[in-house]
Amino acid sequence: MNATELAPIVYTAWGNTLNTTSWSTGAAVDWYVPGTYLNKTVVDDIFHWGADYDVSPPVFATYPANHSTLLNQTGIYGREALYLLGKGSTDEYALCSIQAFLTPFCFTSYTVSSDNASLRSNCSGPKTEDPHDMRYINSLINATSGNDTISHDWPYLLTSWSDSLSLNEGLYGSVSNNAQILTQLILQDAALSPNMPSMAEGIAVMAGSALLMASEASPLVQFWNYTTRTLSPGQYQYFNATLETQMYASGGNGETGTHAFFIVLVTVFVVNIICLVYFVRGDGLVTDFTETLNLFSLSINSPASDFMAGSCATGPSSKHFGPEWVIKASGEHVYLISKEDLDPETESGTPGSIDRSMLSRLKGMIGR
Repeated sequence: MNATELAPIVYTAWGNTLNTTSWSTGAAVDWYVPGTYLNKTVVDDIFHWGADYDVSPPVFATYPANHSTLLNQTGIYGREALYLLGKGSTDEYALCSIQAFLTPFCFTSYTVSSDNASLRSNCSGPKTEDPHDMRYINSLINATSGNDTISHDWPYLLTSWSDSLSLNEGLYGSVSNNAQILTQLILQDAALSPNMPSMAEGIAVMAGSALLMASEASPLVQFWNYTTRTLSPGQYQYFNATLETQMYASGGNGETGTHAFFIVLVTVFVVNIICLVYFVRGDGLVTDFTETLNLFSLSINSPASDFMAGSCATGPSSKHFGPEWVIKASGEHVYLISKEDLDPETESGTPGSIDRSMLSRLKGMIGR
């Protein structure tokens, strides 16, 4: 909307001289009587106000400056919405309304996992056969919804909410960070952008936490079935809910995209069976000479090698890593020897061949 289109609901455009900076206290708006200022605007049919609807439109104290917002402070108890007027860097203004009402066609799901948590509102129109459908309409088929459940207390709660976020600083010509963020989301065309939220969506996100806090300790039904206005202490109420727990599970969870995990599960299971059969049919455990403790015991109990001469003081160099080393056994004594040190006249077959049954008995000896 431009300034001309907003003029019917902007007080300073009427030519009057009240001090608009005191509107936030309510002292300067005593003249405002709902139903007496039904000025026609180009957005009457969008917000359902004006003479055709017998609903007074909001009246703003002044035009907001660039990148600032302000709220309407007019109206006594009973108004159904709070209105926010913002201006970006262009000559166009954005007007949003914030309402709160109850709907029986939604249910809430709260999901907790090891890495995150999410709270989601699931809403649908007709009744479904979903066993997880915990909508209130299933408990009370004649539950009211829509305009009949609009909260008249919500605008006054939002007044404190907006003051805490400095969304009314446009009344004093100031610019707050939150207002600047919202005005950057003003749509330039009459279509929602697929890449960024609109100003209305930004306000909804900001006000969402206030709506959750307002629902705390509220009744879980649409009626007040107590004789007193307040309950101290409170009373428990029952409501429909389901609780599902899922422990750690390997493989697919029923969804089509997860069925491929069964291939991995079957493969791992088969490999485990093969390993089990191998160990059961084997001759016992074999000493792992690559373990640090076993390798140290093997090296200090092995004879000196001429090929490693000169490496005691400075450590082995590149030439010492060339030869191959084999494990030999003499009785119950096991030692390490280089192929270059083997006597070809006395050694035959594969150097270092050791009976598996003897290796299975060497664990304790090498540890000593």
